[in-house]
Amino acid sequence: MSQNNKYKQLFKHMSIFTNMNPFMNKFLNFTSLFSILTLNFIVFFLFNLTAEPYKLENFFLDFGLNIITINNYENWFSHAFLHGDTVHIGLNMFFLFILWINNSKLVSWIIILIVYFISAAGGAALSVLWITNFESFINVIGASGAIFGLFAFYMYLIKDYRKFLTEIFFLHIIVLAFNLPIAWYAHFGGAITGTIIAFVIDKFFPSLIRKVY
Repeated sequence: MSQNNKYKQLFKHMSIFTNMNPFMNKFLNFTSLFSILTLNFIVFFLFNLTAEPYKLENFFLDFGLNIITINNYENWFSHAFLHGDTVHIGLNMFFLFILWINNSKLVSWIIILIVYFISAAGGAALSVLWITNFESFINVIGASGAIFGLFAFYMYLIKDYRKFLTEIFFLHIIVLAFNLPIAWYAHFGGAITGTIIAFVIDKFFPSLIRKVY
């Protein structure tokens, strides 16, 4: 079987999740979202609010994405479950909740889950390029890459490119103008990844998309 046919068979099997019993689909959708939110908050409360400052810093360095850990591929995912403060995790989890709910109107929870984690890795990939070529002293943490992946995925599927690009542009103009400590390259890496996944599904596997818009 060719590689292309293998992918087609994979997505064909995934359509099972799209067409499953509505109650079961809602239950698994809620469980997936709740699990990710809970895991993020558990990590935050266990370490950010209880660990001594030096232990927290070492924890961030061990599981974040930096010049030492960029070759540890598990860190390409673990960094997405770390947050610097209550504002950081609060904003990220708020937008994760909103984007997950919106995406669940279009695709199955399993696809959202896949987009989330692959976008986290996509954000990590661009972060690694930035770290190795420009700022070797930074340590990237946060779920923003994964969240921007969900954002881009959603905006592509509803065909609202102009709004998406406008919001991305102005947000990062502010980030760069005020030199805010935000890993904008992780945002772009996640957004590019989410857009690619949306394009592939829309182009080759449209049956996986619910026609609600």
